[in-house]
Amino acid sequence: MTGFTLVELVITLAIAAIITTMAVPSFQEMIRKNRMATQTNEFIAALHLARSEAIKRGQRITVCKSTNSTTSSPTCNTSNSTGWDRGWIVFVDGDENAALATTEIILQVHGSLEGGNRLTGNTNVADYISYVPNGMTQLTGGAIQMGTVTLCHPPKANQIIINNTGRVHSTEASCS
Repeated sequence: MTGFTLVELVITLAIAAIITTMAVPSFQEMIRKNRMATQTNEFIAALHLARSEAIKRGQRITVCKSTNSTTSSPTCNTSNSTGWDRGWIVFVDGDENAALATTEIILQVHGSLEGGNRLTGNTNVADYISYVPNGMTQLTGGAIQMGTVTLCHPPKANQIIINNTGRVHSTEASCS
């Protein structure tokens, strides 16, 4: 009769433990990178939705950050102490003030990001991003709106760049 001896089994388990110990950090890095790519793509998809709906409907569509986007009465948040990572709302901005009114149509909501990632925008895109019927981004005051939203999980970051025509692209960066 053939089989494994206790020594062979212990050696096999020791080798498996060493290989697993070496692989876990790589898997954690892969999971972090995939999570960042997914979250970047979710935010970009919300911006693409807003742009296409603004063109299709011929109305201003706004994406605003929110700390209560998944509640029954979501609101936009203009506090500088919170970022986009707490959630966002895409809505038809009928009164063109970048604030969600109870009568305005909500097109999409997104809850908080997982994994402790921070999503923050620079000055022009810190609180909202608003698309007008020609597909360009525009501040409520009428000026062109462009800027960078950064998804950060130290030391890596993804920057979502909104140019002067409202188009969006992303690039890798480092957290600052």
